[in-house]
Amino acid sequence: MNDNQDLRAKIARALGWKAVSYNDYSEVNVFAPWETLPGWARVGVEHDIADYLEEVPDWPNDIAAAYALEGEIPEDERIEYANRLYAIIDNDEHYTYGLRWGLAHATAEQRCLAWIAWHEWKESQR
Repeated sequence: MNDNQDLRAKIARALGWKAVSYNDYSEVNVFAPWETLPGWARVGVEHDIADYLEEVPDWPNDIAAAYALEGEIPEDERIEYANRLYAIIDNDEHYTYGLRWGLAHATAEQRCLAWIAWHEWKESQR
């Protein structure tokens, strides 16, 4: 698994994506966090979502998917996310035109790294 696949799996787990089969021998079904799990899936065999990434968005490589991920951040927590993205951009030597340029042109991967950092912060506040 490469770094982007690790990042993708980490995001999928954080969001609540599930990979479940009825038993060890049946087909694995992938459920998005907004889907209601059928009864069998609540008691089925859970699998690591990292093994079924073809079913989830490719956030680190798809800027539209990364934007959608950012769009789910509650408004009152967006400054926390922005601070984390700022820290990632500030350490990248490619942005010689300044941080505003860097923030506007942050890659999908950079946005995902900032989202994970924000999510970890959010979890630590509980």
